[in-house]
Amino acid sequence: MNPLLNIAIYQLIWFIAVMGGESLAWLAFVLIFVHFLLTPLPKTDLVLAFLVLLIGMVVDGTLRQSGFFIFAEDRFPIPLWLGCIWIALATLFNHSLHWLKKRLVPAGLLGAIGGPLAYLAGVRFGVAEFSWSLPWSITVLAIVWGVLVPGLVWLSGKIVIAGDRPLWVLLR
Repeated sequence: MNPLLNIAIYQLIWFIAVMGGESLAWLAFVLIFVHFLLTPLPKTDLVLAFLVLLIGMVVDGTLRQSGFFIFAEDRFPIPLWLGCIWIALATLFNHSLHWLKKRLVPAGLLGAIGGPLAYLAGVRFGVAEFSWSLPWSITVLAIVWGVLVPGLVWLSGKIVIAGDRPLWVLLR
């Protein structure tokens, strides 16, 4: 899959999920479906998406339960729109972030910077609120995501489905 298209779909899902919340989650799911129609690795991406969603539910669910942040739409363990973002995140690792597979230190740096920035943007858009001071919240998220992204990169390298082929080939 074209890395720029992959990033564009992810960013669109993120924006729709954050701006539309539960009411536009259906549109985020449509875009996730589009990814699976276009990817050359639909089975691999699906397994990874399921695992990353579970990990995201544990990570954000734990942060939510601990009172670290509060979501405007409070669902257990996480809001549906946030689940869409976790699934969309999973679609990056075999495509636009493929170059990180053997580069765990840059993956950690990307996570330590990108993770907190994404949450900060969500807070600025009003879908969540930090319970701690901004510097402490960013520090905690930098640590969590600095470890999480290399772990997800590693996990994505371990999931290989033999005979995985694009869906459009199967539909012919």
